[in-house]
Amino acid sequence: MPPESVSPEELADAYWDHYRRREALDEAREPRPFNPDAGDTIVTEGEGFRIVARKRSAGEPDEPKTGLEWAWEMVHTIVSQRTWHDWDAQEDGRDERVAPSVDPIVLVELLAARAPDDVDDALGWLAADALCTYMLGDPDVERVDEAATRNEVFRVVLTKTWFDRDLPPEDVARLRRFGGRG
Repeated sequence: MPPESVSPEELADAYWDHYRRREALDEAREPRPFNPDAGDTIVTEGEGFRIVARKRSAGEPDEPKTGLEWAWEMVHTIVSQRTWHDWDAQEDGRDERVAPSVDPIVLVELLAARAPDDVDDALGWLAADALCTYMLGDPDVERVDEAATRNEVFRVVLTKTWFDRDLPPEDVARLRRFGGRG
């Protein structure tokens, strides 16, 4: 079977379907309290937040799958500006997929435009996920600025993205003029 080509729109829809399924699976899971004896550690703390790393114990089941992990991985490959290889196709029992030839900023704009109804949570996910990944690489700050200037939803995503420690101060100031974390 020849590889299946994925359009940018199909990729965006699959990415958001993965997000919805992931949210549903997370809501259905029993929460596990912070337990330093099980190897849990505090990774970082700040005003109003605490990020905890949880170590899986031998008895815990693997993370449940959404069946759309490929879409999340494909988006990450594109925004990381790497070459996509559908390594998991055979293991997942599906045809190989070919990533669309799409610019990372255009993809993030498309993802922002197609965000689900829980817009604030979804845009926060997109900010912490795809746009943050792009900003940690070799971002084209001029193009990010242009996208935020012309696209209100992209601007909201940018204001939710953490990049202040990873860019030169002049670029941080330029992009933070739209608002957001400091």
